[in-house]
Amino acid sequence: MLANFDKLADVRGSNFVWSWRPLAHGWFRRLKVNSSLIGFDPRLGLDGDRLRAALSGAAEEREDWLIHPALSLLTDPLSELPPTLGRQLLLAAWTAGNARLDLGWVQTPCELLFWTPAGPRLLAPGRHDLAELGLELTASSSGFPVALDAFAATLDGLVEDCWSSEDDDPAQAEQDRRHICDFLGLTALLARRLPQVADWASRVTQVVIPFRSPAPEGFRSSSAAEFPGLIRMDIGYGALRILECLLHESAHRYFYHCETEQPFVEDLFVDRVFPSPLKPRPRPLRSVMLAYHALAYIVAGFAEVADLGLFGRPGALDEELKALRRATLDAQETCFEAATLLTDNGFAFLENTRRVADHGLAW
Repeated sequence: MLANFDKLADVRGSNFVWSWRPLAHGWFRRLKVNSSLIGFDPRLGLDGDRLRAALSGAAEEREDWLIHPALSLLTDPLSELPPTLGRQLLLAAWTAGNARLDLGWVQTPCELLFWTPAGPRLLAPGRHDLAELGLELTASSSGFPVALDAFAATLDGLVEDCWSSEDDDPAQAEQDRRHICDFLGLTALLARRLPQVADWASRVTQVVIPFRSPAPEGFRSSSAAEFPGLIRMDIGYGALRILECLLHESAHRYFYHCETEQPFVEDLFVDRVFPSPLKPRPRPLRSVMLAYHALAYIVAGFAEVADLGLFGRPGALDEELKALRRATLDAQETCFEAATLLTDNGFAFLENTRRVADHGLAW
């Protein structure tokens, strides 16, 4: 239950926590190279040269709008070949909406599903202005820049365990509506009362695709380096779990981007394993760092919302925060004991992660 909506956040020196942007130059360099290789189905009638130039120029300038699942055609080496018309259309329209260039039109040879933040719609066969489609894509439907893609339309059927627009069970539809309201309520709260947290998350998380089927082990979340700006999560476990997933997976997305600059662990030591704070078995040092970085942000975020009383009575999160802080300290100890195995990039990332963790641990 969300409460105290009118209380303003006291961030207590949290500026570094939510303003630290790890280097992602390597990720943008890779994107620039891949943008010159992308091809488009001739049936779409797209101006491929102008689209490639727009993408390459944006990568050169390291534009934030490139961190979006529309770009997964350039970052996912395992994507289907040839890519679907829907994903090519999304990439072209997203580029047109953000590059502020006249990129012409697209000719859809058949009816195509076109995702927008307000929901997907069927695009009729025929000629469509890319600038107009781009405006639909870049408009926010909720005032919060992270959009909910309930039917996984951004990936055009590439992922499984998704919601279905064909489910006509009234009870299921009502449950889905409640879950969507939970998501929208939490993100609206972040945008209004914790804008630094909202901005930090939305820089790397643009779209959330919810899982459809409940899992026996409880709520889940996931992200992958090859799908920029995208995370998956269960949204049926309440606002606090949604917040945890946003913090957890957004932290992972920053991690993925930074390690493209230089791997975090020296090559000789990538297979060595260490105790993990979140898994029963020892894991490679990179995985422990990944968990430590996510825990640092979860603790920092939970500490701030607990101080505001946003999830119930004062002290409601105390026990959970204690457990999270213990896990964070365990991961921190492991990482710093093994710090000599890290590259310069890995050690710098670890030191900054400790600054984030210190904020939440000392709250």
